[in-house]
Amino acid sequence: MNYSGVGLIFISCLSVGSGVGLLFGELEVGGTIGLGAGIVLTAIFRKSK
Repeated sequence: MNYSGVGLIFISCLSVGSGVGLLFGELEVGGTIGLGAGIVLTAIFRKSK
């Protein structure tokens, strides 16, 4: 997968995490979870390349 696809995955994870955090009234926690998931998925997709 190219770098733009991996970046899109990262931004998507961050956005979904923030959205879930907003639903529960904890934006910072949701953003942190999204950030962590984005970093893990970025590492996985870059390694599979």
